[in-house]
Amino acid sequence: MTVSPDYLIVFSLGEGVAFYFGWMTCFTWTLVPIAFVGILLYFFKPRGVTVDDNPLLPLYEVLMAFWAISFLTVSVIPHWGLDIIASSQYLACVQ
Repeated sequence: MTVSPDYLIVFSLGEGVAFYFGWMTCFTWTLVPIAFVGILLYFFKPRGVTVDDNPLLPLYEVLMAFWAISFLTVSVIPHWGLDIIASSQYLACVQ
């Protein structure tokens, strides 16, 4: 039987550090596809156009906004138990 690296982090450094490394691993792996799209946009930009003047840049920015929303709603909130944000009890405290 092998021990998972996550358990070793929890055992030696604590739950807070293990949570941080787990979240960073999840976040980094979900950034890989969007980074690949950004690399493609960089290499297939029109000739003589700088990165700042790329006509496809607004498309990439909208794609990044949708990525951020989907990352939070699909990956983080349900799987990490952060549904308290959507509860009426939390919203009542904020108002």
